[in-house]
Amino acid sequence: MLQPDAGLYLNINLSPRQLQDDQLVQALPRLLTEAKVAPESIRFELTESALDMNEQVVTERLSALRTMGFKIYIDDFGTGYSSLKRLVQFPIDGIKIDRSFVDGLEQDSSKQVMVEVIVSMARLLNLQVVAEGVETEAQRKLLLEGGCRFAQGYLFSRPLPEVELSRQLESDTRMLDCNLQSA
Repeated sequence: MLQPDAGLYLNINLSPRQLQDDQLVQALPRLLTEAKVAPESIRFELTESALDMNEQVVTERLSALRTMGFKIYIDDFGTGYSSLKRLVQFPIDGIKIDRSFVDGLEQDSSKQVMVEVIVSMARLLNLQVVAEGVETEAQRKLLLEGGCRFAQGYLFSRPLPEVELSRQLESDTRMLDCNLQSA
């Protein structure tokens, strides 16, 4: 069974349509049992646009998912048109900084400032932060200096077939949502 104490998490993108589905919350216990996965090891990722639907429905669904033990992250943070109030309005656990802020981070001081602002704001709100699209050691270092502690991207691993992923994880657990301090 995939357990969060192993340091591995399964990130699942949740579409606006899926979030609107009344059967979502009811179907999950059966699916978890069949897949032998602990809910605490799953992070549901929503884009900012998924939060544009009925606020009451979104809040109810996200609250139900968190009550079950799932973690909720806003994916591609910083690229949508939602207000910052949504970070406190909805029950979320973290944000994933969009790769557009990471690409060219080494050459663009304004991107460095934006990353630092996003990380500082998230930290004050007790939200976890993951940077997406980290491809270079220089990006890793700048993110770490900016206060970001977790990242994902080609610097850590390219997409792999299941068999190779299992083999890689046995020898190198820093591949997924890498802790930048131990990379």
